Amino acid sequence: MAADYEVIIGLEIHVELDTQTKLFCGCSREYGRDPNTQICPVCLGYPGALPVLNQEAVRKAVLAARALGARIHRRSYFYRKNYFYPDLPKGYQITQYTYSLAEEGALEFEFEGQKRRVRIERMNLEEEAAKSFHTDDGYTLLDFNRSGIPLLEIVTYPDLRSPAEARTFFTRLRQLLRYLRISPCDMEKGHLRADANISVRKPGEPLGTKVELKNLNSFKALEEGLRYEVQRQIQLLESGGRVVQETRLFDEDEGVTRPMRTKEEAHDYRYFPEPDLLPLDLDPKFLEEPLPELPDAKRERFIRDYGLRPDVAEVLTLERETAEYFEALIQGLTDIEQAAHWVANRVLGHLKGQAITAFPIRPEGLRELLRLVETRKITLNKAKDVFEKMLDTGKSAAEIIEEEGATVIASEDVLQTIVDEVIRENPELVEKYRKGKTGVIGPLIGQVMKKTKGSADPQVVRSLLVARLEA
Repeated sequence: MAADYEVIIGLEIHVELDTQTKLFCGCSREYGRDPNTQICPVCLGYPGALPVLNQEAVRKAVLAARALGARIHRRSYFYRKNYFYPDLPKGYQITQYTYSLAEEGALEFEFEGQKRRVRIERMNLEEEAAKSFHTDDGYTLLDFNRSGIPLLEIVTYPDLRSPAEARTFFTRLRQLLRYLRISPCDMEKGHLRADANISVRKPGEPLGTKVELKNLNSFKALEEGLRYEVQRQIQLLESGGRVVQETRLFDEDEGVTRPMRTKEEAHDYRYFPEPDLLPLDLDPKFLEEPLPELPDAKRERFIRDYGLRPDVAEVLTLERETAEYFEALIQGLTDIEQAAHWVANRVLGHLKGQAITAFPIRPEGLRELLRLVETRKITLNKAKDVFEKMLDTGKSAAEIIEEEGATVIASEDVLQTIVDEVIRENPELVEKYRKGKTGVIGPLIGQVMKKTKGSADPQVVRSLLVARLEA
């Protein structure tokens, strides 16, 4: 049945901006503090308390708008969005409505081998609500530490056509925002979440009735929630029913969506201009701040300038900090491909999803180790062993190598003597080799490496052995 329907998806994404203080007051917005310890009359909505706009939040929101190619309004306005929830102390939210910060942007990305472009309808600055905790005995507790944290709302047009595509878009948007360093986008801490509007229709028919899925706070929840909702709506229509416009929540444990409330329209919120805030007039300096090199451009440069394979360049540029680590590492190295391999496999493999800023070996320390390999002072296998000891001990490559005396036997004359010795000691293996069983070269190499305590270059040993055996 799904093949007979077209899926229409738009996203409303909320990004917590990484500022020191809240959007309209001087309270800290540090995560994880004791409940209700970072509050004041402004973020609690006390009568007579006046908001003051956070300049850093504006700067970071403008950076995001520019990176998305949006049209930025030199003058924008704040409004009161009126609705009552226990976690909204004023009974309204200060946000933007008409004449928002920016509009008409776009994000381009690749999905299933095709270039896709999702348009951004508008981008708004607004304040976060408090956090509710529902207890097992029927009570709801409120933590107002989160109340007033600056949010950037990014609203897309309904340009997405599948749950998988929506997940890819959301992933790429998160990557862009992290590159800009406007938010850590840690979804477990609530820094980034999405609401999804979804409808289905048969091709050529008018748009179907949309349903909103609220508070999707992981890539998995976004894709699975949308997938369930697609099937639910199709089955409803096929059975002769009709889709009701409503807001639903996705139950990740059960894998189903459940009704939350009837979907509100704009007139339900009774928007009107915020009387306590002047219009936001942007200083030109906000529009002139240099943008960092963005992910797509960096990935293409790594392929072009460093000769990296596209899949390796993709891994190295997923995070801005990883790309910066790699570029710091390769200063003065000649084997760029090997350095890329070390970062993509050994460094990131050790981190297991942690940020590279937590990696104990800094670029200059790993560069010292790789330079020793390039200059044939140690073998690649020995370098891997030294790498693990650097992680365990915190010592430098030079310190570990000096302690162990692990250097390559540079003289081929010395190696040739050892090769000849191994050949004399293994006449049976030599005879097998001369009868065409070339696989015995492995054990012979192993014996040479044993006599050199693993410090010889295996490739040099192989070439010397083959030359002597062929002779």
